[in-house]
Amino acid sequence: MNQRQNGRIRFCESLAGIAELSGFSLTSRIIDLYLRSIEPHGLDAGANAIAKLAMKAKPGKGFPSIEDILNIVAPELTAIVSPEDEAVDAATRIIGAIQKYGHVDADRSRGYIGELGWQVVERNGGWNSVCETLTYANMRTTQAQYRDEAASIGRRSAARLDGPPKLPGSFGRSTARQVEAPADDVIENQQVRNLVAELLAAKPVANKDLDEVW
Repeated sequence: MNQRQNGRIRFCESLAGIAELSGFSLTSRIIDLYLRSIEPHGLDAGANAIAKLAMKAKPGKGFPSIEDILNIVAPELTAIVSPEDEAVDAATRIIGAIQKYGHVDADRSRGYIGELGWQVVERNGGWNSVCETLTYANMRTTQAQYRDEAASIGRRSAARLDGPPKLPGSFGRSTARQVEAPADDVIENQQVRNLVAELLAAKPVANKDLDEVW
């Protein structure tokens, strides 16, 4: 039995253990989904994370989501920066660049502000214009305006709305996109059968809900 197979079996035994502890019914598809999601980040680390999470598990509560495990194994993957956070940062950087560099150094200002904030700058007449219009008296309202504009730009970019705004009712006809799952994201029956064959080589976990796997 190779190291990869040992890691898979250990992870699956840990997953089955916390499932039994929390009263969660596992299926072969759920096991396969957890394996494929956690394996790139280390199944031994995943098993250790499950052990930590099991300390808080109780009947009917505590079976971890994939995100719960990744929060421990690879926290950088689950750190979320919202569009609102990005918009606030972009607006703050615009104001800061005006105060730090002034109108004479647009290139350094752009590098400091970033592309989201620079789109706000361009929509307000360019760098010289925003420098000239900012005053101490209007700083708070101007920053709030830039924040709202950055948030709008971010949402439109996420929705792939690159052109000017359209009339209400025309969005569905012109921007709707057919989204299909990549072929390698589909759990094939053969993959599940291969997984079950691997797991059968290990000592079965006493979990009546795992009959279809073990």
